[in-house]
Amino acid sequence: MDKGISSPFVRGAQGYFKVDVGADLIKSNIAQILGTIPGERVMLPEFGCKLRNLLFEPMDTATYYLAKTYIVDAIILWEKRISLNDVELEKDEDKGIFLVSLSWIYNETGTEESSMFLVGNMGVKINE
Repeated sequence: MDKGISSPFVRGAQGYFKVDVGADLIKSNIAQILGTIPGERVMLPEFGCKLRNLLFEPMDTATYYLAKTYIVDAIILWEKRISLNDVELEKDEDKGIFLVSLSWIYNETGTEESSMFLVGNMGVKINE
């Protein structure tokens, strides 16, 4: 099973960075993808998702489908360990955030997982 450093970085029980495995690692990595605008990473400028570029756009049909396309394309490109089943998207205009609900199959085990991500101007929060 895959394992990696939790994101955002937090200290584990022994003082080292917390390590995530399985579904928690996938959720952490998806949050990194959704929260990074392409061009932010110096050594990997193409990494990320353009979703945050749409935060201040009106949520009409065109914006909805463009946002959904950005999400699907980024996850397919950067998270090869899963197969997306469903992407649901809402926008809270008052708070200026996208609510992204994803369901996927973890390819290694065949288990189905889902989670909601709150994507805003200050980053991404995994909503359990």
